Amino acid sequence: MLPLLLLPLAAQVTSSRLVDQMGSADGPPSATHSPAFLSPLAAIARRRLDSTRSKPSESPLNVMSIDRLSSSDTETEGEAASPRKILFLDVDGVLHPHTDFGISERMFRAHCMRELKRIVDETGCDIVFSSSWRNYKANCALASDKLLSHGVPMWISATPSISFEQRSLEVSRWLEANPSVDRYVILDDIDFSFDDPNFVKTDPRTGLTSEDADRAIAILNGDRNIL
Repeated sequence: MLPLLLLPLAAQVTSSRLVDQMGSADGPPSATHSPAFLSPLAAIARRRLDSTRSKPSESPLNVMSIDRLSSSDTETEGEAASPRKILFLDVDGVLHPHTDFGISERMFRAHCMRELKRIVDETGCDIVFSSSWRNYKANCALASDKLLSHGVPMWISATPSISFEQRSLEVSRWLEANPSVDRYVILDDIDFSFDDPNFVKTDPRTGLTSEDADRAIAILNGDRNIL
């Protein structure tokens, strides 16, 4: 069983809120094979949220919209808006080799997490969770804890769940709901009919490499001539 990570309360609250919105309470076993995965602080935060949360009135597309988080809300008057950049993130075959799923000490390889952090640091992009992991609360909790422990910001949203074989449609639906996005890149180890120049296919045997990260950075920063 993986050790529990004690995160700052603010991070736990953010993680708990997004996990509750995305993950299913039921489903197949998580990567840790343990239903009790969140740390005590996360459990406290979740209980507090549950006690104050009203029934959502938004549709799935509204829930996944980030327009309310647009960069214009945080910019000072007269400051030029920066391009809104999004990284659609898969887990298996990207953050660790696909064969490592379920082997706790081998998941979320250090070199993959280092390259993911480099993409975020060099582009200022936000992460949108597109992995099938988003459908299970325990897996969402594990992924969010691992991102934060490697210095990678928590994802801000997730793609809608349509079907495993239609991930490209899920990405398209998310982009339609968020027209403020200027640039995006898709990291995945499986080509789900991504007829898209913004798609970076990783090798499922190795996960994210420095070459993959270089290409993602070039796409997000608009450096098409070096691709």
